[in-house]
Formats: sequence, C-alpha cells, structure tokens
Amino acid sequence: MLATIDRSDALYHVPVERLHRRFLAFRYQGITYWTCLQFSLAFAPQAFSQLTNWVAAFLRSWSVRIIVYLSRSSPRHATPIPQAARKALDWWLQHLGDGIGYATPKIGIVLSTDASDWGLGVSIGASLYLRHMWTPQQRAWHINRKELYAVRWALESNPLLFTNRTITVLTDSTVVASQIRRQGGLRSATLLRETSELLHLVLSLRSVIKPVRLPGVYNTIADHISRNMCPPEWHLLSKATSAVFRRWGTPTVDLFASRRSAVVPSYVSLNPDDHQALFVDALSRPWNFDLAWVFPPPPLIPLVLQHLETATGTFLLVTPRWEKTFWRPDVKARAVDAPIKLKDLSRTLLDLSTNKPPPDVQDLQLEVWKLRGGRPTLRSGPHQSVVC
Repeated sequence: MLATIDRSDALYHVPVERLHRRFLAFRYQGITYWTCLQFSLAFAPQAFSQLTNWVAAFLRSWSVRIIVYLSRSSPRHATPIPQAARKALDWWLQHLGDGIGYATPKIGIVLSTDASDWGLGVSIGASLYLRHMWTPQQRAWHINRKELYAVRWALESNPLLFTNRTITVLTDSTVVASQIRRQGGLRSATLLRETSELLHLVLSLRSVIKPVRLPGVYNTIADHISRNMCPPEWHLLSKATSAVFRRWGTPTVDLFASRRSAVVPSYVSLNPDDHQALFVDALSRPWNFDLAWVFPPPPLIPLVLQHLETATGTFLLVTPRWEKTFWRPDVKARAVDAPIKLKDLSRTLLDLSTNKPPPDVQDLQLEVWKLRGGRPTLRSGPHQSVVC
C-alpha cells in the first residue's frame, strides 16, 4: 500500500519556546512575535527535518518504508523554463506518443565502486573484481570526478552485464550518490558533464540506475581494489560465534567462506580451485539448509536478500548495524528473533588478508539476524538487540 501525507505550511507546526520568541520579533503597530518557525530563517528547514527524521526512524523500526521530502517552493510562483531545459523536453514531446510502455527491468545487478590516488576499484556481484590505474591525465582529476568516473568505467567495461538491468550502485561518496540521484548538479560543470555521459550510457543500455550511499568503513572490497591491494576477507573468531551458536544452534554450512575463514567444516567458496568446498559461489544455486551461516561482504547484502526470496530453511545473517540503509526493513521482515549485537570487534573480527583487525574497526558495528527463507512478512513491532 502506498500513501502520501502533504502538510502545507509545515514549519508553522513547530512552536517556538516562549523565552526565545524575543529573537523572532518585528515592529508593526507595536511589537509582533513569531510563536512558530518562520520560513525565512536559514536554519528552519534543518530544524523541521530533525523532527521528521525522528518520525521516519520510528516508522522504519516498524518495517515501514518512508521517504520524507521538504519543499519550500510556492505553487503560485512562476519560474521561467530555460531554453536548455526546453530543448531537453523536446525529446519527450517527440516520444510520448510512441505507444511503448516503460517498465523497470526485472533483473537487478549490484556493483560497488571506489577511487584512490592509485586508481579505481569495482566489485560486481559476488565474484567479479575490476581495477584500473589512472593515466597521468586522470591522476590530476579531482577525487569527486574520479569517484563518478569509476561508475561509468565499470559499465563501459562490461556493457553486456549491464544491458536491460536495474543497476544498484553502492558508493561511499555522497557526491556520486547525489549527482546520479539528481541527474547532475549546479556546482561543477565537470561533474555535470560526467553525470550526463553516465546517464546517456545507462539509457543506451536500456537500463536504470539507483545510487545507494554505503559508509566507507563497509565499502571494503572496492576500496582495497582501488588501492591495488588484495580484497579483504573478514572472519569472526570463535569467541564471537560461540555465543551465537549457543543461542540458535550450530549452522550446517558457511555460505561465504574459504578454507581459512569458515566457521564450520562445511562451506561454500568463491575460489574454483578450492576442492574442499561444498560448491563454488553461494549465489549460483538455490538455498535449502536447516541452518546456514551467512557473512557476506556488506555490498552483497542486497543480493543475499534477493536470493532468500526463493530459499528454504533458516539463515544466520551477519550485517552492519546501520539504521538508515534501504535493506534493513527487509531484514526485519524476515527476522524470527531479535538480533544479536556483536561486541569487542577489535578482538573478535579479523581480516585474513592482513591477519589484523580491519581498519577503523572501532567504527564498525555488526549484528547477527536469524532469518527465514521465502518471501518476507511484515512484522508487528520493533526488535530489541541482544548483546553477545
């Protein structure tokens, strides 16, 4: 069900503390005081957004998807349409009568990108990693252009993979996410041209593109590749997993592992040369397990949730504790118990590529969810985490 709530004169719903009204006074037939927020104040939209964000967070805790939008424009204000915009609209005028229905491509693909001084890194799906070292000319680019170019380079390098697809781009750059979401910007002509080239490429591939902001501390694979380093391989030590297994049971298989990182004897690997693995690439087969351990790289969580749609059994999924991510309501809808929050990650989480805790481990928060396979159902209330 889709619903829209429109509150006109939104700021007027926020009262001003009586002691502070003297700062919002003006002289008209005496002195007049504002008793609520006024639209002319620069901080007013931010103050109102803080209130609506609290409401949105509460609704998201109940697995309700919500988008909050604040507009300060007046419906009676006439704005002239620039000539460039008129020219861009001509395409639509010429094609509105084509009679061809438009639908978002049903097949999705997820990629994560990052850029560094060395080059760019791209992770596509579960097993395809790409890198590109900057040319002398590209090395002089601003980092925002490098980050945005990384997305276009990934699509240009693999056009067949991205044809007729819904492309989800995971990026730790707020600029890249904003440029794609808003189809450009006004602050940089260079970024506007780069965004235009990207969107025209997506259009030529008959695809759509969606940016998702991923905190840098979780964008580990693309980050390492962009620095010409081996991809990380996170592993939870038995001190962390034993508490989970005592509560929910010991899994029969580890779906995202290697010979070194597996937490149980039976595991699925990405390495085709690992002959001890149950099979290669967990996402290549349907899942039917009594209890499985799922600790994917964070960029793969959307693919994991999509794979769970057709799965049967129970799964222990390790995810970042990230309240605002788009996939969290889906996780909550599948949950059969409150999540377990993992503590002391500096002592229990290891990156096997370095045999050390991940960088910025103090900023990491992980939790384990017990999920059911199949289509999710809407939960009736929020979950409370249990610390282990």
